[in-house]
This record gives sequence, structure tokens and C-alpha cells, in this order.
Amino acid sequence: MPSSALRRSAAAAAALALAACAAPAVAPTAPGARRRAAGAGIAPIGATMRFGRPDMNAFAHMAQNAMAHAQAGHAVDRVYPGTVVIARGQTVAFESFPVHQVAVYAPGTRPEDVRLDAEHLADAETPWGTFPDVLIDDPASRLAVSPLSFERITWTPDAATFDRPGRYLVLCTLVFHFVPTRMYGWVEVR
Repeated sequence: MPSSALRRSAAAAAALALAACAAPAVAPTAPGARRRAAGAGIAPIGATMRFGRPDMNAFAHMAQNAMAHAQAGHAVDRVYPGTVVIARGQTVAFESFPVHQVAVYAPGTRPEDVRLDAEHLADAETPWGTFPDVLIDDPASRLAVSPLSFERITWTPDAATFDRPGRYLVLCTLVFHFVPTRMYGWVEVR
């Protein structure tokens, strides 16, 4: 990603973090977020992954210096565990602690395959305004995406998401989490 785009994303991240700290908890959905299809089956949970940590107050952490938070890696911006293994026919429960959005990509997708150019960054629409170019919106090989939440949520993708063996990339779509902190992990389906 060009440094100017990263700087714009970092500035937007700072504004987004400050707005989130000052506002009541809500769960706005990012543009293009896929919803569970009507009538889609519910697969048994095979594993749980956490985006962020429940024992850390992300809002207080970001409020101390939102710009520094957007540009540096922190325990708040990690995936726990980094890899889970499930059987075909199972799914994963993603626990997301503020502020993250989970995307699942098809087997074989690598972090470097995710496009981060201006065409593949989206604005985050929130009750406090629009924050430009902060969400990764690369639909190539993307299978599912969770809502963007400013409170703790648990999101389980459709049963068909992990329907074939392979190694699935899961990542936080906030560009300032994915790029500098490498906030991604893997779901291995056997």
C-alpha cells in the first residue's frame, strides 16, 4: 500500500477510534456485509477464534493515542489462536472485541493476495459519520464478512463457508489492523 494511502487510513482510524470512544455502543454494518442466507443450514461449531482480547479495554487503549494505535501492533489487534483446525461440515465462531470486522477468504488465498489499492478500500458508515478508506473490500475469493461492531459480538458464518478441505485466510478488514499488525489467522478444514 502506498504510504499516502496508509497515512489517510491511519488518520481515518484515529478519527474512527475517537468517535467510537465518545459514542454509545452500537453495531453498524459495513457496506457490502453479507448476511446469513435465509434458510441456510447451521453447522456445528468446531472452533472459536477471537479478534482482540476480552481482558483489554480497546476504547481506552485507543483513546490514549489513536494515531499511534492505528500505526503500531498491540495485543488488542491480534487473532487468538492464530490457527484453528475443524472438520469438514463444521464452522467457526468468531468472537470480535471492539473494533474489528472479520472476513473469510477461500482456501489458497494468501495475505499478499488481498488487494489494498484505492479501488479495494471502502468507507465505514457509522452513526458518527463516514470514515473514508478504512475497510478492506476485496471481493476476490472472499466467502463471508461479519458486521463491523463497536461492542463484543459473536459471528458465525453460514454452514457452507467451510465446506471443502483447505486452509482459509481470516482477517480483520480494518486496513490499519491488517497492514501494520498483520491481524489475520487461518482456519484449516480437514
